[in-house]
Amino acid sequence: MKIGNLYFNIFALITIIFLADGTLYSKEQKKSSSIQIHNSEKNEYLFNDDIMPASDNIRSGHRLGMLNNYRAKNSGRILLEKKHAPIYVPDTVIVFSTEDTSKYSFSFNENGLQISRIVQKLINEQWINENRYSYTYDISGNILTYMEEQWNDIEWVNTLLFTYTYDGNGNVLSDLYQTYDGGQWVNDNRNTYIHDDNGKILTSKYEIWESGDWINEYRETYTYNASGNNILYLYEEWNEGQWVNNRHHTYTHDASGNILTYLAERWINEQWVNYLFYTYTRDMNGNMLVYLLENWITDHWQNSVRYTYTYDSNGNRLSYLHELWSNDQWVNYMRRAYLYDINGNRISDLQESWTNDEWVNYSRKEFVYDANENIIHFTDEFWDTSQWIPYNGNLSIYDYMGHTICNFNGYNISLYYKEAKASEVISGDGGIPGTYRLFQNYPNPFNPTTVIRYLVPAVGTSFMKSVELKIFDILGREIAVLVNGIQSPGMHSIEWNGKNSAGRQVGSGIYFYKLNAGNYTETKKMMLIK
Repeated sequence: MKIGNLYFNIFALITIIFLADGTLYSKEQKKSSSIQIHNSEKNEYLFNDDIMPASDNIRSGHRLGMLNNYRAKNSGRILLEKKHAPIYVPDTVIVFSTEDTSKYSFSFNENGLQISRIVQKLINEQWINENRYSYTYDISGNILTYMEEQWNDIEWVNTLLFTYTYDGNGNVLSDLYQTYDGGQWVNDNRNTYIHDDNGKILTSKYEIWESGDWINEYRETYTYNASGNNILYLYEEWNEGQWVNNRHHTYTHDASGNILTYLAERWINEQWVNYLFYTYTRDMNGNMLVYLLENWITDHWQNSVRYTYTYDSNGNRLSYLHELWSNDQWVNYMRRAYLYDINGNRISDLQESWTNDEWVNYSRKEFVYDANENIIHFTDEFWDTSQWIPYNGNLSIYDYMGHTICNFNGYNISLYYKEAKASEVISGDGGIPGTYRLFQNYPNPFNPTTVIRYLVPAVGTSFMKSVELKIFDILGREIAVLVNGIQSPGMHSIEWNGKNSAGRQVGSGIYFYKLNAGNYTETKKMMLIK
């Protein structure tokens, strides 16, 4: 997935993608997948325009919740952050860009997951088909296939297909990319993954299809400490029949699992040579205060880039200052300021550049929400000497499983929603579910809160059901009891704030939530990061 926020040449130094547990993916890894797989085993985080690890409170990618509220937590990109019923899903989105006007029409399955999206362009005052996207899922909500088609003025024609496989724990094992040629699907490239017992990726391998065979391209290897934090990352390329070192990353963490330092090295002349060094300073809540990047110059580290952040009492980022190191001193380069409504939704994002010893407007984004806190309008503008002009910014939304619903690119975006009540989205007698079901929590990984959804069926002689939902740590010890009582049939959701039964905040790590109801028992895994 591409990030369309403003970038500068200096950012070219940063070429990595953070995983939720602090691990990294190279950008090369992403060329085989146009959608993100978000689960506790593979949850990719990107450096956004703030250039910070996504494990911070304000996470890269602006996730909002499709179940139910779309809330802007960061600039330009929207993360789906489920809060409570009812459920809202996007129906239609109108995007004005500097090149054209587009309409996106969505449909979802009974579990609130996108099954198709049609994109049309406005041409001569008529909506003309352009692309159609289709999705299929397994019973746990993991994406199985993603297909893209193009309109040829008569019918939809296949163009590309992604196919995903998983193990019994929902860890992605492979993703295959194929193109449509000569009436059949033709292999192009694939990724394969190996996980440890905790679902963390140990190795990932990227291959390309050539002359009827899979050819190695590159391999990534991850090493973790006893707390499950990624401490080593190795990237190798396939060259003349063997794996050859390319780059190497080393990480240190604090007691909560937050990254403190990150050393990047390159393989040159049969040895590891320093390249980049990142240092992160945080407050007691884990919020990033200072981000420092240094470059290795011959025999010493030299300052390169520094970011300084401020927050309000709720942990919402208020500003950051971007400085560059020049002539042995820090020089202003860019700064951003954010405003929020009373619900903590970001409503504006103003960026300024340091020009001729003063701050000058550079860009601004604005967000508007409805009464249910769904984002309904987004604008992005660029300062052209004396006035604001349209600028194509990126806005992305995800569903409650973390799958990308869509990435929009435009200067004026309007979003329209439809409410999907439990009786409308869950199959079963009379619209009430016919079996219990426990859904994956969202967001996952999370900090500081997450929401767990489950279904209570209308079966048997008793209409009301006894339900128990508990949290356990990785050692099987009971941490908290979220639900213990009689409930009516239908969709239920509850938020966990990361605290135990004594009201104390628990540490970072893997936790399990277990639903017990009658003879039904189901357990799922989640990850708390700080």
